[in-house]
Amino acid sequence: GKDIRDIEITSRIYSLYQAKLSEKPLAIDIISEIYKIIPSNIILNNLSYQEKEFIILKGTAMDLSSISNLVNTLGKSAYFKNVNLKYVNKQKNINQDSIEFEIVCSIKAEK
Repeated sequence: GKDIRDIEITSRIYSLYQAKLSEKPLAIDIISEIYKIIPSNIILNNLSYQEKEFIILKGTAMDLSSISNLVNTLGKSAYFKNVNLKYVNKQKNINQDSIEFEIVCSIKAEK
């Protein structure tokens, strides 16, 4: 009867929703991937996420090789493509120097 029909419709909607979700990585997947990738010697100051398009990472590192390694690691990820280092800026501090950076990555349409 009616109950079975409702369950069938709900099930169909749920299936469509699941299919839609699996098309593109979710924000939570992207963000958890970034936090897995970011090494402890890099401080992430800002993460901007443009849904299904790109992310911008702004942070600080102690040396250029750490930033270069991060760019390479992001490029190997299943989630990102077109990883670009937009700028680096050396900061003079009292106790030690640091380097500010900005990286922009496109998000791959499919995982």
